[in-house]
Amino acid sequence: MLSTVSKYEISQELLEIEKLDQQFTKRERKVLENFRKIKKRNYSKKYKEIVENNREIFEEPQGLKIGSNILKELILSKKLNNRENLYVLCRLVALKSRGKNIIEGIKYNLEYIQFAKCLESEEDLARGKVGLANFIGHLGGYVEANEILLEIAKTTKYENNNNYVKIKLLAYLKLVENYIHLNEDRKAKFFINRIQNYMDRMDKEYQEDLSILINTMCGEIYIDLNESDKALSSLEKAKELLDRNGKAYFFSKEMHYNLIREYYNLKFSLKDFSEEIMLKEIDRAKEYNDLIFLSKGCGILMDYYMKINNFKKYYELNNFYEEKIMEINSLNYKILIWNMISAMENALIVKKNKELLKNVLLLLFGVGGLSIGIYVIFLDYKKVKNSAYIDELTLVGNRKAFNEKMKRVKDKKYSMLLFDVDNFKKLNDTYGHSFGDEVLKNVGKVLLESSQGTTIEGYRVGGEEFAVIFENLKFEQAILESEKIRIKIQLLKWKYDTMVTITGGISQEPEGIYEKCDQLLYTGKNQGKNRIIFG
Repeated sequence: MLSTVSKYEISQELLEIEKLDQQFTKRERKVLENFRKIKKRNYSKKYKEIVENNREIFEEPQGLKIGSNILKELILSKKLNNRENLYVLCRLVALKSRGKNIIEGIKYNLEYIQFAKCLESEEDLARGKVGLANFIGHLGGYVEANEILLEIAKTTKYENNNNYVKIKLLAYLKLVENYIHLNEDRKAKFFINRIQNYMDRMDKEYQEDLSILINTMCGEIYIDLNESDKALSSLEKAKELLDRNGKAYFFSKEMHYNLIREYYNLKFSLKDFSEEIMLKEIDRAKEYNDLIFLSKGCGILMDYYMKINNFKKYYELNNFYEEKIMEINSLNYKILIWNMISAMENALIVKKNKELLKNVLLLLFGVGGLSIGIYVIFLDYKKVKNSAYIDELTLVGNRKAFNEKMKRVKDKKYSMLLFDVDNFKKLNDTYGHSFGDEVLKNVGKVLLESSQGTTIEGYRVGGEEFAVIFENLKFEQAILESEKIRIKIQLLKWKYDTMVTITGGISQEPEGIYEKCDQLLYTGKNQGKNRIIFG
């Protein structure tokens, strides 16, 4: 029935679990032993109880591995009917979304969507779409994920169905998370209010788990708004609930809280900031291949290193982050399309249902085009192919692209950084024009990396001069991002014993912004270069 789950896969996981037996916590061992006591003929009666018992170990060291294996055994037993299998598969998708192999998780999610469509279950199809959006978010596709989530959020057809309402709550939650990442706090607050409107329809334990995340997210919003008292109050409420919380409906709540608590310390109580906690949570995000928390954690810790002027650690962490992004984008997801198409073709052969394949393909690729986060892989490729707007040497936008961008943002609030390479003529004269080209290429690379998964866009506007447009960022954040760019360039290593620096001006003036930035750049040159002047 479910092509993704195999006996071989389970046997391999069982071997791993047996090897880890001596490392199990009491709670892990108890859940596993209780499951083993249930006879297969009773799986259909007790599958919900088994799923619920699994929740007790999700935060334990081997909890995800044990829980995943139990759910796979349920499915493979063939003792459950279609509806029961769908219920278990849904929980397995949720588990796999936190696992190391995100490709496997996506494959289970696709299987779930296919199965939901076969059963013509609108509720389960919506749940599958939320799962898909969750994976897209993990890969950095926040805008694309939101397109799927908003479709579900706007549905009013099933308002009296509490199960469907719970799905809407999950969609709202992901929308809040994505909008915070996109620095759209007003939209994030809107959906927090929507969540609170439905809270009383959920059971007490679910409400508590949800409240932990809501208060953590509110804390993050208030930190961004520099409202320290409100931020602290929200985080203290989250901590109080977290300390007494039992079952884990949302696996990431503790990691999320710890990251935002340290974000608060970074902004308002630097002496309490814990580098150790941040490194631990970054490791957890890396283990789960979670781009959202990895980006958030690395960003907070890099800002901390900048504040304490530890440029060595800043550079090391930045390199680690870039390598991890490359690993996520290049290593796993270049084979993702093949895996998905292969899985769907197999389902097509078994079910002989061409319409099903067509609908699944439309679902996957009809939202924002290649929306499974594959857009992340092909982002730079698409830019390069669009050669009319790309600078051939640096691969960032050219002057034509910059002019088009300025037309699009003229009625929006944005910031602009204008900078050039210090002493560029001297570098050319000393080391040759090929080295000058190498400098410009690497500056372009820094801008491309800075724009990955963000609304930051870089352009080469002439010679050694570059412009960066910051949308959906507060001015203070745009200044910080500009400083990051300056430091990254300063820390670049060259084949000659030299250091390359930049000087720039950043402004948010609505009128004459280019001229304003140019004046600030000129001021920076007069003040000694290698600096960003804002005004």
